[in-house]
Parts: sequence; structure tokens; C-alpha cells
Amino acid sequence: MAGTFPVTGIFKSITLSSNLSKIQTTDPTNVLFEKSNFQQFTFNVTTSPLTRAQMGQVMSFLSAKGNTETFSFPLPRPFSGGSFNSAFNGAYGDPPIAGQVAYTGGETPTLNQAQSKGDTSVQFFSASSNQVSMSGTYDNSTDSEITGTLTFKTGDYIQFNNHGKLYQFVSSDANFIADNFAGSGSPVITYPTVNFFPALTTAVDTSTRMTTALSPTVRLVGDVLEFESGIDGVYELTFVLEEDL
Repeated sequence: MAGTFPVTGIFKSITLSSNLSKIQTTDPTNVLFEKSNFQQFTFNVTTSPLTRAQMGQVMSFLSAKGNTETFSFPLPRPFSGGSFNSAFNGAYGDPPIAGQVAYTGGETPTLNQAQSKGDTSVQFFSASSNQVSMSGTYDNSTDSEITGTLTFKTGDYIQFNNHGKLYQFVSSDANFIADNFAGSGSPVITYPTVNFFPALTTAVDTSTRMTTALSPTVRLVGDVLEFESGIDGVYELTFVLEEDL
């Protein structure tokens, strides 16, 4: 992998597609079976209007990479991070405070046990109440002492910090607590399991952390880059990226 996408906060839209390749076979009784071969996310990206300098920076970066070099692509909200917190400062049921955009993402403690390539869940040694503490920050928070529960719902995106593949939660009972942004808590012996899709493409071990500050490893699809410019002197770029598997 070489480099990170050079400009943030410039996207008008990102269309994320999940591509699932399947192998079909039939048994002797002519019953059809399907088995997943691999899963890959693709990103159809359109930028907001860019200055000449911004356009040149992005265009030259992608042109230099072509479709052979991979790079890291930091995803903006709403892809990155968790759901909005549903409680703060112990006031469960209250909405997020004024001025709070969202949780920008952080990292869990290390895993409780190693998992092999092909597994679809991981296990944590949790903090109290069968929850996993998670470090991180809130955007635009007016209260530096917020404590609150972040609920990660089915379909939310995650990564592991030892490889660049993107995953999704497939169960909604995995909640993380962010305590004053530090993820503190008194450990007790509970071992919550987090389920996700697709299966692990890389094994994880007890030094691995789960992260919600998402930056998948991608490559440019095709050899053509398009940009549009009007008489107003601003530019709009359109390009397609795919996960490197």
C-alpha cells in the first residue's frame, strides 16, 4: 500500500456497493447449492465543487496510483464511527446534546482470543455490563465530560487494525460504552461476541483491536479519470474505487 487519499471533506456523494461472488454447484439429485467465494465493497465517488488546487492534488494522486497501486481511503461520516449516542451523563433516553455531530470513531481493547481467516465473529474480554469499552471522540461536542452509550446497529461498518478490509455488523446487540472519551471501566469476566460480515480475510490475534475510524485499502477501478469544469472555475471529479482483496 502506498499513501493515503490526500484531501478530506470534499465528497458530495459516495455510493457504496457490496459485491458478492458466488460459486454454484448441483448435487447428484439436481439440487442447486451456492457458496460465497469472496465479498468486495466498491465506492462510486463524486466530489463537491473543488478549487483548481484541490482538483490538481486529487487528480495527480489518482493518476500516479493508476489501477495497480493501493492506498488508504478514509471514509467520512456516516460510514466512519458508530451511531449517535442515545444517552449522556447518565441521563438515559435523552437525545444527543446540541452541537454534537456524531462519534468520530475509536478503537476497542484487544481481543480476548485469536480468530482464523474465515471466521465471522470475535470475542472480547469486556468491561462491566457485558459491554466493550471504546476510546474515541465526539465531533463538535460542547461538553468535554460526556459519558454515554453508543449503540452499533446491524449494518454499521468496522475494521480491524491489522488489515484494510471493511466489515459490517450483522447483529444489533453489540454496544460499546465511551466513558469520558477514554473507555474506562472496571473489568469483569464476561466475554461478549461480535458478529460481522463477510468472513475474516486475515487472521486476528490477541493484539488486534477493532476500529471504527474507517480507512479501507482500495485501488482505482479502470484507467479513466473524469472531471468537469464550468465557467465558474470550479471542478468536480468522479471516480470508482474498489477494495483490495
